[in-house]
Amino acid sequence: MPEPIIRAFGVLKKCAAKVNMEYGLDPTVGKATMQVAQEVAEGKLNDHFQLVVWQTGSGTQSNMNANEVMHIASAMEINSRSIPNLKILHNSLHSKSVEFKDIVKIGRTHTQDVTPLTLGQEFSGYTMQVKYGIDRVMCTLPRMYQLAQGGTAVGTGLNTKKGYALFLGWNDIAPVVVFDVRIAASVAEETSLPFATAENKFEALGKVNPTQCEALTMVCAQVMGNRAAITIGGSNGHFELNVYKPMIASGMLHSVRLLGDSSASFENCVKGILANKERISKLLHEQLQRKPTRKELHLR
Repeated sequence: MPEPIIRAFGVLKKCAAKVNMEYGLDPTVGKATMQVAQEVAEGKLNDHFQLVVWQTGSGTQSNMNANEVMHIASAMEINSRSIPNLKILHNSLHSKSVEFKDIVKIGRTHTQDVTPLTLGQEFSGYTMQVKYGIDRVMCTLPRMYQLAQGGTAVGTGLNTKKGYALFLGWNDIAPVVVFDVRIAASVAEETSLPFATAENKFEALGKVNPTQCEALTMVCAQVMGNRAAITIGGSNGHFELNVYKPMIASGMLHSVRLLGDSSASFENCVKGILANKERISKLLHEQLQRKPTRKELHLR
């Protein structure tokens, strides 16, 4: 799994242990959990998390809290890496648009020359594109900060602490557990980001786990992405020289490895498939005994 996901495991587990000590968790266990979780959050135990991306779609094998963890990891990466670097790029492009404000160049549409403009005006367009990109990313964060912690498996809050449930959200049907609010607040304190418990756990969660099938479909999606990259690389050589070969080779080998490994894994599912003979026979005979409709007779 990606390193930010592993680090987010540590953040969430540390906060969960901290809050649960307030609700009766043995302090010895809680403090030990917090200490180990801090090491996970710092990346010191990355080598111990050896499961790959290609597992059940909800990430259950890695951790049952993969939904919350994904939000934490994504929000932290967006705030620490994506937004700062995009802002640096935006500032550099803006500086160039000012620097080039007096340089007049010929404009182009497709491959044809058209009316003139300044190079600064051209770069101002790039600047604005990046600004709008930053704005769109920022608009995703309020939903990203909502944590599904406490919804348990499907959003009902089943098996959460007795006596701590409040009914909030859509038509007062979505359970939100008080200590989950505390956990979200603890995550917010730990990360300096405004995390909060999700308004509706059913929306934030909700999952069924046909593990092998989910893993295989994710592999297929990645292979299709690799194929698109390889196709683009193959179509963009410079004259007689193709300068995309490292990427083409990497994408091809990645796909070959993924397809091979996932096929071997999926075989464990295939060899366990059983035919429901009774159901098959029932449907067969029902169809054979059914009187055909007028339309069906016409088609014959």
